[in-house]
Amino acid sequence: MMKILVELNNLSFCDYKDIDGLIVNTKYSISPNPLYDSDLIKKITDWIKDNKKELIFRIDKIIDEDNIDEVIGFINNYINFDFVKFIFTDFSIYYYFKKLNKLNKLYYFAQTYLCSSKDLEFFVKQGISCLMSNELSLDEINQNMKVGKVGLLAYGYFPIFYTKREVLSLYNEYIKDKDGYIDLKKNHVYDLIEELRDDLYKIYEGEDYSVIYSSKKMLALGVDLLKCDFIYLSNFFIDSCENKKMIDGFVKYRDGKIKDLSEVFDVNDYFTSFLYKKNLILQGGE
Repeated sequence: MMKILVELNNLSFCDYKDIDGLIVNTKYSISPNPLYDSDLIKKITDWIKDNKKELIFRIDKIIDEDNIDEVIGFINNYINFDFVKFIFTDFSIYYYFKKLNKLNKLYYFAQTYLCSSKDLEFFVKQGISCLMSNELSLDEINQNMKVGKVGLLAYGYFPIFYTKREVLSLYNEYIKDKDGYIDLKKNHVYDLIEELRDDLYKIYEGEDYSVIYSSKKMLALGVDLLKCDFIYLSNFFIDSCENKKMIDGFVKYRDGKIKDLSEVFDVNDYFTSFLYKKNLILQGGE
C-alpha cells in the first residue's frame, strides 16, 4: 500500500494519526523550519514509537568536511532505532550508511536529478527508497513506478534551485548603496519576481545556503499515485489549517473514499509540473 510521508508542520500530533511517516527537518536540511531542540525531538520520537509510525530525519544539505563529524554524530544518536530513517542527497551520507550496511534506512530525495529508471534501479537494488523527479512525462513516471521503492512529490512547493551561496546576503551587499535599499534577512521567506514573467518564486536563505521554490503549489493529478511505494507531501509555506486539509484529502484518496484528488482540492489553485511528452534529451532524436 502507498505510504504517506508528511513534513512536521505543527505539534498537533492528531493531525498525523493516519499517515505513515513523519519527516522532521533538521539543521542539516534544506528547510525553512529546521528543528534544533533535542527535547522536542525526543517528544516526537516517543509519539512516533507509540503510534507505530516511521520517523524520517531530513539531512539533505551539501555536507562540508568541517561539519561531517557533527552530522555523523547526529545520525548516530538515532540510527539504531528501527523506526527511524534518513533523507539524503549528499553522497558522504550514502558512503557512511554503506559502510554500516544500513542503506535500507535511506531515502534519496534528489528530485530533479532522478529522471532515469536506470538511476532508480541502482539505488533500489541497494535497498534505498527514491523520490523521482516530477518533471517527466506521465508515461515515464508510470514506467518508473514499476522499479519499486519509488515515490513522488504529490503536493506542495518544490525546490527548483539550491546553492551553498547566500544569495540574499550577496544581493544586500550589491544594492546597499543604492536608493530603496531594503535589508533582506536570513531565515525569512521572500517573493522573487522573474524578469520575463510575472510569476513569484519563493526564495529562502538559511545558514550557508539558499533555495528558490516553485511559483505555485504542485498537485499530482493525472497519475495513479496508488502505484507509488510512497508519496511525499510538502507543507513548506502552508499553515496548519491547510496542512490538515492536505493530509485528510490524501488519506481519503489512499483509503479509496475518493477516486480523484479533484474531489477535494480546487485544481485551479495548483499545477502538475508533469510534461505531456518526453523532454528533448530523452527523445534522443526521435
